[in-house]
Amino acid sequence: HGEKCLSNSSVLFSTFPLLSVEQHKYKDGNVFTLCTTKVKGRKLHILNIDLIEGEAHSEKRVADATLLCAVIKKIPSRKEDTILVGNFGFPPHTEPESTIFGPSFFVDAWRECCGQKNGYTRDPVNNNKNHSSSCQRLDYVFLRSEVWNPCDAKLIGNSQTPIPSPNFGIKVTLKFTAKRNGVLQDKEDEEKENSQKSSAAENNFGIPVEQLTIASYNVGVDDPDESFSS
Repeated sequence: HGEKCLSNSSVLFSTFPLLSVEQHKYKDGNVFTLCTTKVKGRKLHILNIDLIEGEAHSEKRVADATLLCAVIKKIPSRKEDTILVGNFGFPPHTEPESTIFGPSFFVDAWRECCGQKNGYTRDPVNNNKNHSSSCQRLDYVFLRSEVWNPCDAKLIGNSQTPIPSPNFGIKVTLKFTAKRNGVLQDKEDEEKENSQKSSAAENNFGIPVEQLTIASYNVGVDDPDESFSS
């Protein structure tokens, strides 16, 4: 957009044209990015998240999470779709973070697809780049949508596939279901959806879209100035 970008050590790549890019500051001056594109006639908002880790900083993380939600609440929930992706800094069942990003507001894509599988992204057992004392799931893809549903989730990296990062990434596939609140759309909505499908080639570089892939990966190394997530 030709606008000055504030540094937050993150990069977001999209195969869809971006309609807008916003940057918002946390209280300490760090930045998170909100990108908006359009898929199947609906606006899709993606927030690239990197919250502080550790129990010692939980109050700051909660404050930052509350700010994130204040930004998200301005997005119409029925007509537009929202994805939060990145390192959220807390394992499952941590409160109040798990309620802030809970099922009342968002779908946890990993939990939806993989049930109780651990999904550790911080894993010193299987990742020799990680020297922490315990395994934790800190990276998430959270989804708020009435038409996109998670159908597959995988970790990026494992013990057989070394990666240059202390954290494994996460990749999620979303499927367009043409459902609203779990119910198939009525005839009027179905005709509208068919119209959107017919224009998909124009909107999406000539490729009709029925699935989306969202991936988050931290290429962090020993020098934090040489890391980014996407």
